[in-house]
Amino acid sequence: MSAFADALEAFLTAVRGDDAWVEELNEHSRRFGSALNGATSDEIATAQRALAALFPNVRPVATGHVGISCGSLVECGGDPHVTGFVLLDLLPHLLKNVGDFYELAYDRAANDADLASEIEERKADDPDYDLDSYIADESWDALGMRFGPALFETHPMAVFAHMADRFFTLGVIAHLSRSKELRAAARARTELLERSRANDGAYGGASHLTCMLRVLDDEPLLVIHPAEGKGYALRISGVADNFQLHTLLAGELIGDGRLSGEPPNERGVALARGIGEPSGRLHARGSFNLWNWTGLRADGTLPEGQTGSEHWIWNEGVPADVRAFEGTRVVLLSPPPYARGWNAGRRFAHLPVECAVERELSASEVRDLLGRMARAPR
Repeated sequence: MSAFADALEAFLTAVRGDDAWVEELNEHSRRFGSALNGATSDEIATAQRALAALFPNVRPVATGHVGISCGSLVECGGDPHVTGFVLLDLLPHLLKNVGDFYELAYDRAANDADLASEIEERKADDPDYDLDSYIADESWDALGMRFGPALFETHPMAVFAHMADRFFTLGVIAHLSRSKELRAAARARTELLERSRANDGAYGGASHLTCMLRVLDDEPLLVIHPAEGKGYALRISGVADNFQLHTLLAGELIGDGRLSGEPPNERGVALARGIGEPSGRLHARGSFNLWNWTGLRADGTLPEGQTGSEHWIWNEGVPADVRAFEGTRVVLLSPPPYARGWNAGRRFAHLPVECAVERELSASEVRDLLGRMARAPR
């Protein structure tokens, strides 16, 4: 047998058995990953089928190892549909148990006398220092190390889920990045996003999994520049955040001469489209201010300067945040109120991107749309 076949068989034996524990599984997973570079396409397909057959009865201690290994196979050219659906089937259970871990660990920490003393000592430098500050400084992994053994005695599944979370979700993201079909299936299972968002509260920001679950595919988008009286119907897929959307719109509309303005950096637009590899830090600049349709005033114009910022479409958000008008998401454009810049590129390197102008709206269509928006209740 090849080195990869040997590593696969040893890994499967460890995962299926009852004796292999974390350190041993780590070593088998490492050997599997190291041998993967020399695997043939047939061997990758065989490994995918073998790993898929482990579900839904993957041992909790091995869940993260199996998830990341499935992701590695997909990253090496494997078919994401072989293991993607079984990963999605297990994901709600994992996320629920991860949420339980956060609650249990937080409660344990809040009632721990030694930890309370540490926090009191840190208050000398920061009077507002509290348990949340401690977790932000030390991480949930530190709380897991501190309270995990005790929690494992009463809530082993919660501890196992915390141990598996990072690797398993990376494996899921690898699959979702490569399949519209899987992303559609994940969006249809609304509990996935609900549970992922609930867990994000522990970190105070959206996780990569939450961002991936919010990615839109084959989404119609109306883009209108009220001051120029021009509008365009676009369709987008795989745009992970509004930094990327902003860059792509500048490339499609200014770079192609449809709207006035200084053309964006061509290499930055290419990176946002998934073309080329970043070398060094490439700076992108804001070509527009992006607005939700609710920012349009009664006279059909947008505010100037920084007035009306509650209606802005922030670059830090995602296209799914863009508000719909009469069932279609709408982006209104105006000149940038101040200089903006960010690092060019995309959040998910292997997520294919589509952003195409399907047609230009007629002048009468633009006037009619703007008039209806201006009169519509907010």
